[in-house]
Amino acid sequence: MVTNDVVVTHLVPHTFFRGEYPIEPLQNGAHDGFNVTVRVHLYAARETQGTLSVRGNWTASATDSIPIALPVGESVVNLTVLATAADVDLWWPNGLGEQPLYDVAVSFVGSNGGTVVETSRRLGFRHFAIVTGPDTSPGYVRNATGAEGTDSLGMFFRINGAAVYSRGANMIPMEELEGRMREDAHRRLVASARDARFNTFRVWGGGIFLPDAFYDACDEAGIMLYHDMMYAQQGHSPKRTSTQESELRHQVRRLSHHPSIVVWDGCNECVVTNDGPTKIYEDFVLAIVADEDKSRSVWPACPAAGWSTGVDRLTSRPTGGPLRTQYLVKMETHGPYQHGNGWIAVNSADFDPSRNGVPTIVSKTNTSVLLPSVFGSEFGTVVMSSFESMSAYLKQNHWGLHGGAPDERCKAPGPCDGKNPMAERNYDCDPLIRRYFGDEAAKADTLNSTGEIAFKRQLYQCMLSQALEIKSDIEHRRSTNTYGTIVWQYNEIWPTGGWGSIEYGTPAYGQVLGGRWKPLQYFYESHLFCDVICACSDTLCFVKNDGVVPFEGFANLTIVELASGRERILTIERVRLDAGAGTSYFFEVDTTGMDRSAEILTIEVRNANGGAIVSSNVATLALPQDLVLPRANVTATVDSATPESDGSFRIRIDADAVAMYVVLTTRAHGRFSENAFLLNGPKTISFLPFVDDQLDVLKSSLRVESLSGNMG
Repeated sequence: MVTNDVVVTHLVPHTFFRGEYPIEPLQNGAHDGFNVTVRVHLYAARETQGTLSVRGNWTASATDSIPIALPVGESVVNLTVLATAADVDLWWPNGLGEQPLYDVAVSFVGSNGGTVVETSRRLGFRHFAIVTGPDTSPGYVRNATGAEGTDSLGMFFRINGAAVYSRGANMIPMEELEGRMREDAHRRLVASARDARFNTFRVWGGGIFLPDAFYDACDEAGIMLYHDMMYAQQGHSPKRTSTQESELRHQVRRLSHHPSIVVWDGCNECVVTNDGPTKIYEDFVLAIVADEDKSRSVWPACPAAGWSTGVDRLTSRPTGGPLRTQYLVKMETHGPYQHGNGWIAVNSADFDPSRNGVPTIVSKTNTSVLLPSVFGSEFGTVVMSSFESMSAYLKQNHWGLHGGAPDERCKAPGPCDGKNPMAERNYDCDPLIRRYFGDEAAKADTLNSTGEIAFKRQLYQCMLSQALEIKSDIEHRRSTNTYGTIVWQYNEIWPTGGWGSIEYGTPAYGQVLGGRWKPLQYFYESHLFCDVICACSDTLCFVKNDGVVPFEGFANLTIVELASGRERILTIERVRLDAGAGTSYFFEVDTTGMDRSAEILTIEVRNANGGAIVSSNVATLALPQDLVLPRANVTATVDSATPESDGSFRIRIDADAVAMYVVLTTRAHGRFSENAFLLNGPKTISFLPFVDDQLDVLKSSLRVESLSGNMG
């Protein structure tokens, strides 16, 4: 609202922890509170006098008020209010605690009476640091206090004193056409990340500053944002223009009240140096960011090796001094990327045939925040989407990964060189399918076929291959001293090929609001992103606790005979682990008696207090192509006439033999309580709708498939 020719153009509240640098988890009611600095940007069309007031809704005493005289044009006024431990609870990442949010409001009252303008922002209270040194050592903290530049031991996030294993994926724009972006789709996309145990998104610098609904949803879900500026590699580099400066300042002012944003960095995969053209990231891009927001950690680029000057050593927050980068050790990594190289695409590189995701490579490694560590902020594997998603956008004669008649536009020489349009849909999935399902079979029976049956098989194999590849990669990383696994990528921008674990989320026909879950997304939820997991090679297993509380329980390893379903215990390992992040226990197993082609492992981590399942992992010691599988006829039936009390629908699943990697798909808007699972006897799962009135479409479109039916 604008009256009296005065408007608030930006309201920018920032929180600053009042206590000493914490290295143990802070507790509600027992921390040292926060100062809230409130920067108010105003514009006056004429000289105006009045009173500017700010108030926080956490307590009646959180107010400040000053008389001001506004000149014509722009003005900036700073106010400060206090938030004590008794008045505010801490904001935590998903899985570590709650996400309480508070309002801070500002009003300007003209000297002639009446409220001229009033607006508000939401914020949360948390202390955040990028840690690059041994910060649990009192001597180190003492020497680092007041020092500038980051260290070189490793990289991890610490929030409210708790060391955090950062787990999640890279967020790209969810729509090519910004006019089609929807608030509900962005909120559902974030909710799916929360439900799959994410605590971090990296907002990729090759995309866009996202809509407000995305950031609001991340605040509410506890998803930390490692946020690039929108620059990426050559051709997308910044220029010292007033337009770009205005854009940077506008976006930081617009977004920096969000507690979910914990890191600003300069760019995606660009070189930042202290001289030459790339110095622009230091003395232009991030200098502007640091000028606008001193409450957050800043980082040169993604990936980077930190700073020599310009930031606080303990937190990587700006000090006001000149920002200068350093290149000491490789503590943040991008890659590897597993993808084909046969089609037109950017970032083209050979698929690495020497990498074999089965069984997982487990490295017996000493793990601790006091030891050198690595933060993996981008790595991934190509993938297609479901038949439901992709068939809606293709002619039926193009239902195949690269078979079928070419489209009319492709008959003449040109970009697609006479190929089927599928040849232009990101990287091919052929190398993945050949690795996991067999080179000769793929060539002869799968990859060159078209039609509904063939296309469904190809897409099943592609999505399962991606899930197994990323599963192996993350399991290996979690056996090492790694504190960040941010997968490339999270969501798809179109209903075709990409890298995501979530499909295209604009709810056109064949799509699901916010995106349908692919098998990999279910692996995140059941195993890969759990606080405590167990994974094995053929002889060595580990249990990793990346939670912030101690763990006591059991790792139960069971051998399942695929032909009969008979189970026998391999071992039950008692485990006691200190609080994480980054505490590990390794133990050896004897699998010499296993028939790798005919038997698999199920691995459950159970809590000692009540035996609740903490994480669940199905592990094979052979590739899918080498498994001897019984032919399983799997059925899935919606067993609900009305929703359950939580709005879900029951689905009964059964088979006449053991079924590996049972995958359910539907056009209904929602997800399943579990998917891509082992079926050894009948079971009931739930369908969790994203919107109302989904029962009829669930019943009419539900389909089920498994590994044995997709091997030929």
